Amino acid sequence: MDGGDFVGVAVYVDGLEVVLKSQMEAGWYRYISEWRFHVDGTLGPRLGFGGLLEGSNCVCQVHHHHAYWRLDFDIVTAGNNVVREFNKPPIIGNSNYHDKSYEIRRSKDSSHERHWEVSNLRTSDTYSLAPGPNDGASDAFGVGDLWVLRYHPNELDDGVAITAGTADATRAHFKHDQNHEGGGSHIVGPTIRPLRW
Repeated sequence: MDGGDFVGVAVYVDGLEVVLKSQMEAGWYRYISEWRFHVDGTLGPRLGFGGLLEGSNCVCQVHHHHAYWRLDFDIVTAGNNVVREFNKPPIIGNSNYHDKSYEIRRSKDSSHERHWEVSNLRTSDTYSLAPGPNDGASDAFGVGDLWVLRYHPNELDDGVAITAGTADATRAHFKHDQNHEGGGSHIVGPTIRPLRW
């Protein structure tokens, strides 16, 4: 990340991916918004975090960033889609899969290899949604990692402004500790991959 002087959206090819990237500035913070589109249909929404050390600003204090993506899955058609959660070992009965029939909030759980799959019930075409390895843990503000919501054609957004949001407004989490800048990635985001297409 640079000092924040880039304006616009960069579009380029990186191996087998097309990348859309933009940089945002908020005071001494720098954010990178990125979407990666792989030729095999895999999608990678990403958000990166950084900050400039200028005087005694608050980037030296340990704090958390929270990211939010609202994704509308229409697998082949807008209707006839189902969300299933995968857990191994199973958490209910003997099945690794459970349909999510109601609007629900779910947390990540790497000890169960938890991920979600969205399928078309008629064609069996399926995409998986897996949390990223750096996505952090929910806390008192970012209280969950995934919400399954029913589609409503008149809803363009959820009416939440993140800067004045509530505790249920965010999805990926990042602990920003300036003392550990060299350790670990400052990039969060899920991987959305076609399983059956």
